[in-house]
This record gives sequence, C-alpha cells and structure tokens, in this order.
Amino acid sequence: MAGIGVEPYWELAVDASGALDPVRRDALARGVRERRLTDLVVFAHGWNNDHTTTTRLLRRFFTPFPALLVRDGTTARVGYAGVFWPSLRFAEEPAVDHKPNAFADQAANMALERGVAAETLDGLVALFPEHAEALRRMNALLRERPLSQARLAEFLGLVRKLSGEPPLAMLNDLPARVYEEFAGALERTGARLPGDPFARLWSGAREVLRQAAYGLMLRRGARAGEVGLGPALGRLARDAAGTRVHLLGHGFGAALAASAARSALRPAASLTLLQAPLVEVELRGVERRVAGPVVACHSRHDDWLGVLYPIATRVTGTPEGPRAVGYAGLAEEAVRLPLAATAPSVTRRFPDSGRVSVDASSVVRNGCPPVGAHLDVCHADLARVVLRAARIMR
Repeated sequence: MAGIGVEPYWELAVDASGALDPVRRDALARGVRERRLTDLVVFAHGWNNDHTTTTRLLRRFFTPFPALLVRDGTTARVGYAGVFWPSLRFAEEPAVDHKPNAFADQAANMALERGVAAETLDGLVALFPEHAEALRRMNALLRERPLSQARLAEFLGLVRKLSGEPPLAMLNDLPARVYEEFAGALERTGARLPGDPFARLWSGAREVLRQAAYGLMLRRGARAGEVGLGPALGRLARDAAGTRVHLLGHGFGAALAASAARSALRPAASLTLLQAPLVEVELRGVERRVAGPVVACHSRHDDWLGVLYPIATRVTGTPEGPRAVGYAGLAEEAVRLPLAATAPSVTRRFPDSGRVSVDASSVVRNGCPPVGAHLDVCHADLARVVLRAARIMR
C-alpha cells in the first residue's frame, strides 16, 4: 500500500464479532506465497479511532525497518501486515504522533470538566450500540454534574451494566469513594481537576466510564485474536509454510496478538508486546505457543498503566490492583534487559526463546495527562527489538 513506508504490506480487517475479512486474509496468503517471504511482521494497534490514525501509527513504527535491515546485511525477505479492528481513543487523548505541549495538556484538562466529546460518544455508541441509551444518559450526567448523591450512584449503576458487572472494586464500592480515588489518581498523572468538590467527583466518574470502556475494548481485542487473526495464521501456515510469522501488539493490540498466538494452529516465530495492559498471569504459558521469544517492552512513564490501570483492575476485597507488564515488565522466569542491551554493538546475544522483559523507559517517556507515555512507541530502538526478537537482525 502506498504511503505506509514499507513493502510489501497488507491490511487485515477484523469486525466487531472478531471475524477477519476473508478477502484480505486470502490476499495476504497469496502475496506472501508469491513473494516467497521468509518473515512476516504482523502489527495489531491499540486504541485508535479510524483508519487514518491507525495507518499513521503503522507508518511511523515501520519506517525504520528497511534501514535497519540494510544496515544489518540480512538476506531475509520481510513483509508487513497491519491488523485493523474496532477500538476507540477518547478524543482528548494524544494521538500516536503527539508532541507534548501546553495546548494538549489544556485540552485534556478541559475534557475532565465537559463530559464526553461528541466524537467520543458517537464512537462509544457505534462500538456498543446495545448500550446507546445508557451511554447518552451518562454523558448527560457528566455535562450537568448534578449536586446529588443519587445521581452519582445512578451513574455508577449504568457503568456497571455497561461492563457486564465484573467483580471490580471500582464498580462495587461506594460511588463517592470510587470517584475520589480516581480523581486523586488523575491528579497524580498531572491532570488539573476543578476545585469544586462535586465537580471533582464527576471528573472521577468520567474516568470510571473511560476505564470501563477500555476493559471492554481489551476483551474485544482478545476476541479478535482468538477467532480472527489466530485462525488466519493457520491458513497462512498452510499456504506459505516456509514463512515465519512475528506477532506484534501495542496497548489493547497486545491482547489481540497474545490471543492470536494461543489460538494459531502453528506457533508464531516471535511475540513482542508494547505497553501491554495485561497482567503476568494472563501471559502464563503463552511461550509454549511461540517458537521464539515472548518480549514485553515496558516503561515507568506510562501513567495509564502505572497509575490508573491498577485501580481500574483491582478486584473487590483486595488491597491493591495488579501491575501491568507494560509498566512493570515480566518477572516470572524472564530475562530482564535495559533497552541499551538490545543494541547490535552489545556482545550479549538476544534470547532466542523464553520470556524477555525490555525496559524501554529511556525512549518511551513523552506524553500528556492522563495516559503519560503510553503512545510514545514509534522509535527505531523498539523496531530493532522486534527484529532481534524475530532473529532477522543479528
């Protein structure tokens, strides 16, 4: 595709049910076979609103690959694919090419006081049409911000129904307590909240809705990997048996990539996760479905995963929430490396199997409240990690 920055490149499309477009699936298999590719890198995006935003992410991430391959002198014939699936970025959150600035910070802070943007509401309704009435009611409450404990409780009840009532503390504790906890967390990310006590609680309520929507999208990503991409990789293994497939996922897309690795008939050659909102137990055993390494890149500057995620995923009755591997990395039986140790000039060989945790905080460091550096992943150093995990680059 013209403008993506690499060739050959294919798009794969997954619908809301998780099904993969068969026409694009077959075009990929045919193209890989005809070009006799040795390796295929498949990238699943995280939160993105539209085709244009997702394409920008893929173009920026893939751009360093050709130069890295030439510099390495590899004889590998590498192809690329992007997986497009229904996800959502709240309108005030930074895009993938975000550069920190005062205007972006101001926009993020204003969003905390103005409910949900029309673009975001439309996107939520499109993703979850069965909850359209509840979503519009929640947005009306966020805009009105009534001075009423009953309305605060009504809002949490609507979020609980949207989420499917999982046993999470944020959905089952007292509404004011939940909202205040999220308000404090937002301030720790650098967000500025209104001084009025009730307005502050409504800012926390808005964050509860955002985190609940993220939980649903994370589950949708896993479903897309299980019933969409995973089976398609089995088809590819049949049609292009000599091609190694390397799975790559960012954010929600990490759940898609990991789920695809579990469900594929043939093991993936490598799996690389960028800023994954997954806990270690969710990845336990996935290395048995990957012929090469399972790599988790993480950063302490990711405020969504480091500050908000533990609160949003804490189970009722537990003192604290889990730590996402995109923030803390892998611990169980993992080789832990700083990003600098993955450079070709370093004599240490990159692990060719098992679990590998790469601290990317040196480059994944820029962003704005409340997500921090979660989207700051388009770096040549991270492209190099993917190629070294794939054993394409020495």
